[in-house]
Amino acid sequence: MPVIDGREQELQGLMHVANLMVVAARTAPKSGGVDDVFTAVVYGDEKENIAVEMERLAETLNNKVYARDAGSVRKSEVIVLIGVRGTKRFLTDCGGCGYRTCAEFQKAPKQSWGGF
Repeated sequence: MPVIDGREQELQGLMHVANLMVVAARTAPKSGGVDDVFTAVVYGDEKENIAVEMERLAETLNNKVYARDAGSVRKSEVIVLIGVRGTKRFLTDCGGCGYRTCAEFQKAPKQSWGGF
């Protein structure tokens, strides 16, 4: 009888949960009915690349939170990334995007991460 190591079972379980989280994000109602959400599940060696970039941001932005969270990324078996392309505006000036007004958001340069 084949044996699946407990660590492998844990990873399979975590991947299952991560996949369900991605499904939930992708199928949730979207503001304005426009689907601009993208998702990714990261595990293995690629997590280290993210942690290194977070440490670089901690130094560049002089913000220790990024360095702390880089440690959390390293300790995690799997991470789920959920983002928004940020291409629409609703003229509410709510500040949820980090800009004071929708007009400021529209003028801000946009960048793509990892081909998304």
